[in-house]
Amino acid sequence: QVRLVVETLSYGFSIYDTSMIDLMVKLSPLSDFTVNHVCLGDSSHFVNLTDSNGTRSVNTRWTFSDQGNGGKDTSSLLNPVYRYQSAGYHQVKLVSRNQFGCSDTAIKAYRIFRLPDAQFTAPPLACERYELAFQDQSKPGDTTIAEWRWCFSNPENPVDTIQGDENVWNRYDSAGSYRVGLKVDDLFGCTDTTSTLVNVLPSPVAAFTVTDNYQGMAGKIRCNNQSTDSITSYRWTFEAGKFSQDKNPVYLYADDGSHTIQLVVKATNGCLDTTWSVYEFMYDNLFVPNAFSPTTLSRNAEVRKFTPKGVNLSQYHVMVFNKWGHLL
Repeated sequence: QVRLVVETLSYGFSIYDTSMIDLMVKLSPLSDFTVNHVCLGDSSHFVNLTDSNGTRSVNTRWTFSDQGNGGKDTSSLLNPVYRYQSAGYHQVKLVSRNQFGCSDTAIKAYRIFRLPDAQFTAPPLACERYELAFQDQSKPGDTTIAEWRWCFSNPENPVDTIQGDENVWNRYDSAGSYRVGLKVDDLFGCTDTTSTLVNVLPSPVAAFTVTDNYQGMAGKIRCNNQSTDSITSYRWTFEAGKFSQDKNPVYLYADDGSHTIQLVVKATNGCLDTTWSVYEFMYDNLFVPNAFSPTTLSRNAEVRKFTPKGVNLSQYHVMVFNKWGHLL
């Protein structure tokens, strides 16, 4: 009951009047809902948690505040599924109405996570049998990128997905075109994928043999190039700082021992190949004096004895003849 009492003063007297009405207060619903935050491109599943308060619901109206959907951001379903067109925070409004015409409104801020942007660089020149570097250039969305998954479409390794490495290396043993893909995942579970086609070129094959004692000289060699065709340049390394760009170079070693000969060849397509060979040799010379002075008056001790000397010789045998050719 609602009572209204009105009082006025007339000629010194108070005059009252009273009016009463019966006011019926009807029950209203209590609007509420929940939804999980998702990544852009995923569907949002809204769960209606409205308490009807003992009444019958007759109308439900959702407004998702999606500016990028051209006004098509409403629903009258009880538990709608909606896909947002833009990332960021959105004010979601739920209006519930019962059979008495009473309504209640619930408004909550809902976030759509921005996706990471998957990007990577491939080597500008890809050659077979070489380790190729692939470097991640991805940009994060709303949080840090946590995982990288690479796929190289390698026929020699069907299960070629590498997980957990930001920058990776991969080798192709055969020339051809290969689709390289990268998928990144951030801490919110948002993902993005990109791929590119890598053309792997055929590599040359470097090869050579060595002819030692070339032209009858110890330590002198000739390198006989046996590399594949389509070679545009050669680079030989014989010792530190000793190079040659000849196809079949000749080189003279001053010291005996083990020497590593390296050959790097470059093909017309820009691909390289490298090979090595170890060349070992020892000087073997014998020096025999043609005179000696065994007297004690000689100042030079070297000439007091008839002593042949050798280089890298384990043993030798000496025979002495007189001027008539008789063995002494």
